[in-house]
Amino acid sequence: MIRRKRKAIVKVVVITHYPSALRGFIAAAEHYDRVAPGWGQFVLFDSAQRLQKDDEQGLREAVETAGCVVVDLMRSDPEWYDFLAPVLERFQGHLLAFGIQFAERARLGAFMMPSDGMPGLPLGGFQPPGASCRPMSVGQDSGEPDDLLARRDALTYSQLSHAYRTMRGDDALFVLGSLLRDYGNQPGLEVPAASPRTTGVHLADPATRTRFANSADYIAAQGAPDGRPVVALLYNGSGYPTDPEPTAAEIAHALAEHAWVLPISIETDAATAVDPILEICGAPGFEPELIVTLMSFRFGAGPMGGDADHGVAALNRLGAPYLSPILLTRTTADEWAASHGLGPSEVLVSVMLPEFDGAINQIPVAAMTPSRRDARHRTATGELRVIDEQLSRLKGRISGLLRLRHLVNRDKRVAIIGYDYPAGEGNLLAASQLDVAESIAAILGELDRQGYQTEPISAERLRADLEAGQVNSPAYLTAVQCTRYPHQQAHSDLGDAVAWQEVTRAWPAGGSLPMVDTTGDYLIPHVTYGNVLVGVQPGRAFKVDDALAHDNTVPPHPQYLAYYTWLQRVWRADVIVHVGTHGTLEFLKSKENAVSVHDYPDLMVGDVPHVYLYYVGNPAEALIARRRAHATLVSYQPPVMTPGGLHSGLAELAEALAAYRRSLAMTPHTSADLLADLRERAKQAHLPDDPDQLEGELERLRAQLIPLGLHVFGRAWDCEEIGYMVSGMISNGVAEVPPGYELLAAADGLGQGQIRQLSEAEIARYDAEAKRLVDAALASDVPVEEFAGDETARRIMTQARRLAIRLASNQEWEFLHRALSGRHVEARLGGDAIRDPEVLPSGASLYQFDPRQVPSALAIRRGADMARQIVNTYKATHDGMRPSCVGLVLWGLETTRTHGETYAQVMALIGVRRARARRPGQPGWEVIPTTELSGSRVDVVVTISGFFRDLFGTLVEELDDMFAAVAALDEPAEINPIAARTRATHDRLIADGMTKSQARELSHVRVFGPPPELYATGLTDVIDTGNWVTTAELAEHFTHGAQHVYSRHRHGERVSGLYRRHLADVELVAQCRSSNEHHITDLDHFFEFLGGMSASVAAARGESVPTLVTDTTGRRVHTATAAEASRAGLYAQLLNPQWIEAMLAHGHQGVGEIADRTTNLLGLAATTGEISDWMFDAVCDRFLRDQEMLERLRQVNPHATAAIASRLLEAGRRELWRADDERVEALENIQFDIDARLEGIEEADT
Repeated sequence: MIRRKRKAIVKVVVITHYPSALRGFIAAAEHYDRVAPGWGQFVLFDSAQRLQKDDEQGLREAVETAGCVVVDLMRSDPEWYDFLAPVLERFQGHLLAFGIQFAERARLGAFMMPSDGMPGLPLGGFQPPGASCRPMSVGQDSGEPDDLLARRDALTYSQLSHAYRTMRGDDALFVLGSLLRDYGNQPGLEVPAASPRTTGVHLADPATRTRFANSADYIAAQGAPDGRPVVALLYNGSGYPTDPEPTAAEIAHALAEHAWVLPISIETDAATAVDPILEICGAPGFEPELIVTLMSFRFGAGPMGGDADHGVAALNRLGAPYLSPILLTRTTADEWAASHGLGPSEVLVSVMLPEFDGAINQIPVAAMTPSRRDARHRTATGELRVIDEQLSRLKGRISGLLRLRHLVNRDKRVAIIGYDYPAGEGNLLAASQLDVAESIAAILGELDRQGYQTEPISAERLRADLEAGQVNSPAYLTAVQCTRYPHQQAHSDLGDAVAWQEVTRAWPAGGSLPMVDTTGDYLIPHVTYGNVLVGVQPGRAFKVDDALAHDNTVPPHPQYLAYYTWLQRVWRADVIVHVGTHGTLEFLKSKENAVSVHDYPDLMVGDVPHVYLYYVGNPAEALIARRRAHATLVSYQPPVMTPGGLHSGLAELAEALAAYRRSLAMTPHTSADLLADLRERAKQAHLPDDPDQLEGELERLRAQLIPLGLHVFGRAWDCEEIGYMVSGMISNGVAEVPPGYELLAAADGLGQGQIRQLSEAEIARYDAEAKRLVDAALASDVPVEEFAGDETARRIMTQARRLAIRLASNQEWEFLHRALSGRHVEARLGGDAIRDPEVLPSGASLYQFDPRQVPSALAIRRGADMARQIVNTYKATHDGMRPSCVGLVLWGLETTRTHGETYAQVMALIGVRRARARRPGQPGWEVIPTTELSGSRVDVVVTISGFFRDLFGTLVEELDDMFAAVAALDEPAEINPIAARTRATHDRLIADGMTKSQARELSHVRVFGPPPELYATGLTDVIDTGNWVTTAELAEHFTHGAQHVYSRHRHGERVSGLYRRHLADVELVAQCRSSNEHHITDLDHFFEFLGGMSASVAAARGESVPTLVTDTTGRRVHTATAAEASRAGLYAQLLNPQWIEAMLAHGHQGVGEIADRTTNLLGLAATTGEISDWMFDAVCDRFLRDQEMLERLRQVNPHATAAIASRLLEAGRRELWRADDERVEALENIQFDIDARLEGIEEADT
């Protein structure tokens, strides 16, 4: 009966994305139109579609005239929420909010959502708040007390919520009918019952939707395992937001070929599901060897929260690999096949969050059917259906993992793959921060000890075996003794004719193909040691004047495809192990994520379990290997970090500075002469001659950390190395503990303002005291309380000991053995070990920093400093004028490492800050009002890397929202150049022929990057190959590669001229240096992005602009010019004897690292124009004009030594270096001599 005097419901408005609800409500409305004609009006809005401007007025009027609104925007575009928020704020009727959005406003009859927040929303339905609910102040005609009436309405709300989320059978009739009968004008309406509640966790038969009370009932119906491996299949049994149960049934049937499948239906919230799952999987005979989940979010935490740590602990306890195939609930199979992958919000819930739990094999296995359209209600709905070939891949990979679990070590065939990219002898077996040859030798020794059929060998023998003929496209070897793989057999073995056709179209047989013999057969470089193969991954392309060498959108060349086919089909590897960061497999032509069986990374590994040893400091790129190539990651630790110190003339310069300082107090009559001498020495060292500036620069050089050599897999740090690392961590600050110098300065009574004003020399003195405390703490096991000193000293010593325990060992062997045994490898946060020691111990799989936490509180503070410094640096050389527009480079790895420092820098420049969330489940921000600004806003043109695009897609959308909000402000141009430039851009786009809506959407866009299929611009390949003539060509290449638009609604589209126009307004270019491992001279992507953007701005403007680098690795944020940053990089590593000796201890690979940095120097010179002659002089003299050093380099890696000489000669030839005749002649002689020797060796061998 109607229990209200208020106006009865005569109009119901439903706004939902939920396919089952859309179909169900349409059918229910038609039913009640027949059985209760004239009951009222039903209006439906499909929020899975974009909200069109033309529909906004109709939506507003429908809500304003409704008696009841049912709203669920869980998967809807944010524009729906933004539009409905003020409309529903005014709405006074019944509001059934079945998603996160508007839940705090939910009400039905006398029930209103408690003001202290929304109770949990389990998958099975809303939990009634009981006594915590409060009644509406409305009259009743039932005579019941308000509280009792509110309880009844709360129970009804719960029942409606459950029926809505289940949407089976008569559930839609129950929801709509209950509203009409109990709150409308149809008191006698016959309403069917809702489907029965089955809240909880159940053993199930998804084919019949049967739930079993216990394991005995399940076995009685389904049979026992009878020794077959058990695979647990977890799925959402409630049907919301897309019914997966029919898909789960098909998957269970397919997997039954290889295992006894244990389907588990989850119909409760994620947090309470964990223990019942553990109970089921812990029963004798039910222990799973694999767990397959069809659930999104975390194991143990869903959209409304939960206990993710409890979930992680449960998975670790079970020890079974956790596979997370993807259900494409927002797209059809054809749409997905034509796409670049999932959108940002889908990546977050279906890919990224499961990765936190160690999920692997994120293979799309089902998609929506083509939409059935209802013209009257303007809805389009589909159903979830299996993609057969994708399910076959999942089945194959599960079979491979199960095989690996059951094989004894002696029978396992392990393929270990190293790299030599770019192809040739000089780069053989190289990876970031890892001595690959020594690591492979260590792995072979460990496998031998664990009973694998192999033999321990030395790194020297391994290199010798490979260099005897097992190298890709060698520069000097002519008699390559590789296994030949007949091309016809290769084509047949792969079994994918489409892939071979695409490959042969891109690489026709008549052309010059790498690693193909004269008959067209493929060469497979490798050596075998028993059941262990060590191979060399194919290169991407020849180093030739060929567009294919720089275009990762083309398929791999034929031998690449053949190589991995041979590993799978001929050598029959049980597991493939890639060693080190990183190869090229995962960067082959493919979707960004959610890959198909026709994407080349998937095709290369097929059904073979894939293990990838990856650097713990680079989770951003590691995730590409996991997502595209189904890799189980095993992380390795960084090399030890130690202060670079002052070497050679720098130490003498520091002493001269100290002598000058002493003279001012003790012998002032000598000060002038000492100052003159000091300035001359500083000039010779190319450092500032002002004593204060010089002191700061020397202290930064002294304190900055550098990597000493390379890590060897499985090797732990010794006590001295642990001391270095702990000192670096204490100096940097750890978690809630500030940097050591801040603690000690505060203990001396200094306030925060005074600490910020400390000079570098004063900081250095505090740092030295902190290091003394660390050394004392680690040199003794005496309780900290017994040491002399104050509370601050004891706090530092306690922290030092905690860190030392963390660093004392790693878990690399443990997790490698788990991976090789087909067992679960847990995941941990990756990142910079100095900034965040929690990333250690290494060995576990990796995930990145949660994008929902970007920027962190610390990143916001440092980002504001970064913004202030680049503005002040510009003002210092531009008569106090602020820049109106700057260009920033934003990398995914930097964002992961710093938790969003550059992102926060963008926010600070445009005048935006974090605030309370405007939308549920989203981070909040607000535009800083004009009256609170400390200066004018600064426009920012943001160039992102492909990794940022893939890993932080939600942040791309948020940035676009921020720029749009600031651009819409009514502020003067001198205060808000963003708005002024947006209006001008809008007018230009209209003049270019765009529609008003297109121009409106694009005019505020400021985020650009590589096309969706690429991660960079290819400029590094252009420099590597020497395939360029002028800097203008490099600028054009970068502009062409980075011009693609990224916004809330556009993903990598090229809008002709838009990026170039923005570049023409940029007045300075800047990038963050965030890595202790790499200065800008140590990594090629710095010259690609920072240098490329600088050159492109100069080309667009017709003049160069300042190019700045903000270093956030040290105790303080410090901004310098690109020239100054390059100088710091040279002094820290390439010219530092300590770094050189540590690197040369790794022989062949160490020389390769020196050669790489020489190329980087040339790249920076070509793009920024800020590499001085003295830098090239110093490199030439240090490595090639020192005869002893030259001979050392030549002995261990003549190919890389020749490459150093070649790069230096190229710099001179391109007039990037004004080399004197003596140096040029010496370099030409060195190159000729090495070539002659290498060719002579080859002739002798043949």
